[in-house]
Amino acid sequence: MLGDSIAMGWGVNDDETFSYYLEKKLNKRVYNMAVSSYGSIREIKKLKLSPFYENSNTIIIQYHPNDLGENKDLDINKIYSKKEYQNNFGGKLSNVDMYKLLLGILKSSIRLFFSDINDYIFKESNLEIIDFSIHKKYLERVLKENIDLNKKRVIIFLPINPWQKVINFPNNSDQLEYIQIKMDKSDFFIIDDHPNKFGHLKIANRLFDYL
Repeated sequence: MLGDSIAMGWGVNDDETFSYYLEKKLNKRVYNMAVSSYGSIREIKKLKLSPFYENSNTIIIQYHPNDLGENKDLDINKIYSKKEYQNNFGGKLSNVDMYKLLLGILKSSIRLFFSDINDYIFKESNLEIIDFSIHKKYLERVLKENIDLNKKRVIIFLPINPWQKVINFPNNSDQLEYIQIKMDKSDFFIIDDHPNKFGHLKIANRLFDYL
């Protein structure tokens, strides 16, 4: 299982993540290799450097729209210097960046808290539109260049928040499988857009049904 803080289980216990639930339902070992803030490049690099790549026949990737920037700009084969790493990942946030980060968290919380009212009043006009064709282009490039898709089953799933609408979501191909998982307001913590234990259970059930 690859992903970011959602798959890692931000805010829930280790026995409340969808990887844990899925392992119990499948009665098969599920390795949760998700890391908070990682995009697809670092997720796949971490997997390829681990013993689990060779030992796993199915790779499930929890995708997030935030992965796009990393997938566009980073080279999976490059060893970045400390300075480059700081610039890309570990640099001190400026006041402007901190403001943007806090504003984004606040915006997500407000959207989630008032999602029922927003849906009733604004409906389609208030949705965040995600054009997945752009994400697919860069995601598939890194997958096809770094994973043996003839030997590995790769499933990409996208959790969709109540205020989001996805367009141009791809159909399954011979090598890659795509799933949308529609989430409800009750599946999230009130203060941010990370799934609570009920949201994790929903994701696990959806993945189990698909598998």
